[in-house]
Amino acid sequence: CTERAATVNIKQKFVNDTAQLLEVIYIFPLSCGASVIKCEMTVGNRKIAGLVKEREEARADYDAAIANQHRASLIEQDRDDVFTITVGNIEAGETIEIDFVYVEYLPLYSDGTTALRLPTVVAPRYVPGHDVTGANGYGVEMDTNIVPDASRITPPRLLAGFDPQVALSIEVSIDTAGKEISNLSCSQHAVKTSFGKALKVSLSHNNELMDRDFVL
Repeated sequence: CTERAATVNIKQKFVNDTAQLLEVIYIFPLSCGASVIKCEMTVGNRKIAGLVKEREEARADYDAAIANQHRASLIEQDRDDVFTITVGNIEAGETIEIDFVYVEYLPLYSDGTTALRLPTVVAPRYVPGHDVTGANGYGVEMDTNIVPDASRITPPRLLAGFDPQVALSIEVSIDTAGKEISNLSCSQHAVKTSFGKALKVSLSHNNELMDRDFVL
């Protein structure tokens, strides 16, 4: 973060711990005002840069790559703040990392403060309308006559108390430009701070549950 401009780098790691080829589908939220500037997939020592295409063309290219036994990933924007990533042909024991970068302009509140909000989960959505035949995704809700892609934006939810076995790590670097930072708080997570050329804020606990926004 510099003043009210933030560059956010999200790294998602997918590990195939089965003995079969896998395709994974992950629905994740972003801030509404985010502008994506980079998407890159790393497989072993190979880095594969993403390209921006129309949705139908991108889906066709992804399907062709999977059919030819290539590793491929597809990121689709379902809402201003909801994205779906599909990663295919992950081999047994293989790890694939998706590197995703966006920029946003942080809000300015009437008391002179600003906030960085990092959503970590697509919360249950209200889906109005009547169910229609068929589904476009693997979500927990059927498509309806009002929300035709409901099955794409309603990811499965774990039972309360079930260990999701995912690890969340967040580190924020604030360029203070020599100014004193006051009234720094994180409303929903315990954090620790360190001082150097920049002020760094990170989670105090490893493996935090991805069940609420990070708000600094």
